[in-house]
Amino acid sequence: MLDFITHAFAESKLAIYAHYLSDDELAFTRAHYFDRMMEWSPLVAKLHEAFNRGMKPESEEGQALARHWLELFTSFAGYDPNTHQKFREAMTKEPHLAKGTWMTPSVLGWLQQAVAALMQAQRPASVD
Repeated sequence: MLDFITHAFAESKLAIYAHYLSDDELAFTRAHYFDRMMEWSPLVAKLHEAFNRGMKPESEEGQALARHWLELFTSFAGYDPNTHQKFREAMTKEPHLAKGTWMTPSVLGWLQQAVAALMQAQRPASVD
């Protein structure tokens, strides 16, 4: 029963993403969406915990959480920045995508700061 509910929940999200992704992008996402689905809830709980403890997004633990989030995201979204932008657009325009995910606006903002700090840290230093 839990498996059925989980898949139905995911299918409702995939139906929305279908309006934003190309056929190939959606096929890749559908093929991988369920691979690591059970890892999301524990990660979101850790994000809430970090936020509630006042952890800085750029801290070592904050960066580890951002890396884990990106790892899960790319496992079903792939690595193309254009595809990632389509997912971001869908998340911005489709409030239903956030329902049932336990991501609050404040925790999402914290995560966005952590990801931005991670991206900044991964950029090669400029040579003067």
